[in-house]
Amino acid sequence: MITNFFLDNRIGGPHNYILNINKLIPKKNIQYITCGTSNISKINLKNFRYYLKFLFIFEIIFNFFEILYLNKQKKITNKIFFVHGINNYAPVLAGCFLNKKIYWSIVETPSSINKKIFKVLKFFINFDIILISKKIAENLNIQEKYYYLPPYIDLKFWKKNKKEINNRKSQNKIVNLLCVGNINKEKGYHILIDNLAKVNFDIELKIVGLKLNTQKKYYNNLIKKIDFYKKNNKKFNVKLLGWKNKKDLKKLYKNCDAFLLSSLQEGCPIVVLEAMSMECFCIVSNVGNISSFIKNMKSGLIFDHNKNNFLSRLNQFKSMKNKNKEKIRKSARKNIFKIFNNKEIYKSFYNKILLT
Repeated sequence: MITNFFLDNRIGGPHNYILNINKLIPKKNIQYITCGTSNISKINLKNFRYYLKFLFIFEIIFNFFEILYLNKQKKITNKIFFVHGINNYAPVLAGCFLNKKIYWSIVETPSSINKKIFKVLKFFINFDIILISKKIAENLNIQEKYYYLPPYIDLKFWKKNKKEINNRKSQNKIVNLLCVGNINKEKGYHILIDNLAKVNFDIELKIVGLKLNTQKKYYNNLIKKIDFYKKNNKKFNVKLLGWKNKKDLKKLYKNCDAFLLSSLQEGCPIVVLEAMSMECFCIVSNVGNISSFIKNMKSGLIFDHNKNNFLSRLNQFKSMKNKNKEKIRKSARKNIFKIFNNKEIYKSFYNKILLT
């Protein structure tokens, strides 16, 4: 019944978002198609931008015709197209041409160009909108009806066992920090590194995320920056760990003193929800709809890049009593349980569209 189109072949937020939701519904004819080879898809479209960014326009055109061809060959027979990502234009255009029912799921903060293209496509093409965050509706100036489907978090998996509760002693000299997200400029790692190099206590930051082919220059500059600060500040240490599977990631969440999100833009960052579910103390940038589920000094700490107040938040965390930190960690998991654990929302949505 449903064909899911992903712009990216690397397993990340959008993929986990829909895969987690699909686990809750009866097994139907659900198909996954990615741009580039992926372990979740049997059909792969072209990913020209992997080689050069400016080839993206040719990728859209080529994949548009590829989808038409796959449909003609009956390799795509589903009547419903689920298109994931604001930049995923080819299946939206192809779905319109093939008279498919289109649901466009937008999980990231749109750029100014995204907003203009979205407005044009909405004028000419009939599609339903699914948003991961209500903040995105404001950014896109969506006045009409849309579906609000926040991420679903598997609280049974993202949970500390009683034996694993974080009982770090205050005399531990090194503050262990964790970031999760592929290495790209939008994650704000360059700003975070600059700030952490200024702290006057021992820190170790672990960054979990892929080195992206399209972000080689950014990655290399980040390495140079890290090496420079390491040479000049013995209290400063950063480790780039690359991609990690869910089990390894769970261990990292469990063992960190604080989870950091330094992103410059996000929709509803799933990694923060996972960290909160694991009772991590979260210090996060004020992006997307973060403020709807994290409140300062109640379920975490929020900083603003424009106010340049990250260090004050980190120092606030450092000086906080352990019992207060533990209270905030517990509150964080409770928030996730209340907001992102309602299975009936997703079941109701899928049952509705599958019956239409």
